[in-house]
Amino acid sequence: MENIELQNQESENQNPATEASQNEIPENKTMEAPASPLIGQATDAEIAAWKATHGDVFQFSADGHTCYLKRPDRGQYAYAVQLQSNPVRSNEYILKNCWLGGSEKILKAQQNDSLFTNVQSKLSVLMDVIPVQVSKL
Repeated sequence: MENIELQNQESENQNPATEASQNEIPENKTMEAPASPLIGQATDAEIAAWKATHGDVFQFSADGHTCYLKRPDRGQYAYAVQLQSNPVRSNEYILKNCWLGGSEKILKAQQNDSLFTNVQSKLSVLMDVIPVQVSKL
């Protein structure tokens, strides 16, 4: 009860200049805009179906666009490794062959190279390997 009375007294003692300064955004800080749907965003049902079919599903987002990828299978991984002398081509291969859905602008590098470049820089997460212990017996 004392807290409520104390808060009421404090609010009564504030002058308009103090209230205005409390509502201002401090310098070098911005207010976050409400989250808006990303272009290409999948429904929960689509994601659940992809997980049931492919296991892990990864979401990549850049500049208001998003896409969903699965892990590459062994054959896709082997072919991508063969293309490592040309990393962009290797990443295009992984992107196209692990694509589940999302914004087509990410998939079509010719239309928006910056989206592709930003997403492809993170594709290595699809090929993360789990730690393996080796023991000589």
